[in-house]
Amino acid sequence: MQRWRAAEGGNALVELALVLPIMATLLTGVADFGLMAYDAMAVTDAARAGAQYGFVHASDAAGIQAAALGATGLNAGNLTVTESCQCFDGATVVCTGPCASADQDNGQSRIYLSVAVSEPFHTLLPWPGVPDPVTLTGSAVLPVQTSG
Repeated sequence: MQRWRAAEGGNALVELALVLPIMATLLTGVADFGLMAYDAMAVTDAARAGAQYGFVHASDAAGIQAAALGATGLNAGNLTVTESCQCFDGATVVCTGPCASADQDNGQSRIYLSVAVSEPFHTLLPWPGVPDPVTLTGSAVLPVQTSG
């Protein structure tokens, strides 16, 4: 009986050696997913901040970009911010310019400001089937002008 118990002394160490790499991989995957979700929310918040600034200052492209970049703790060198204005019919115009067609609902022309922010996200480990980097994008659209 004593001999049998002595032979089990290293079982816990063998089990730990088998389970530890699996647990470490799972924890790293959870951390990667959490960081990616956090960065995706930050990119969306940056787009919203840029659109909110553009709602008041539609012709200030540099200010829109600064507002979007200042809204996040992300690396400003990796973020790209684009802004464009569209009329109700989808025609792209200069953000301070008028629309040629009128909104069919109320006879007014509307200009919409669209701010899109994208950022590359690099995973902690190379995962099979997951591209590196993953491009995270966020966008926001607000009406900036209505003329009758």
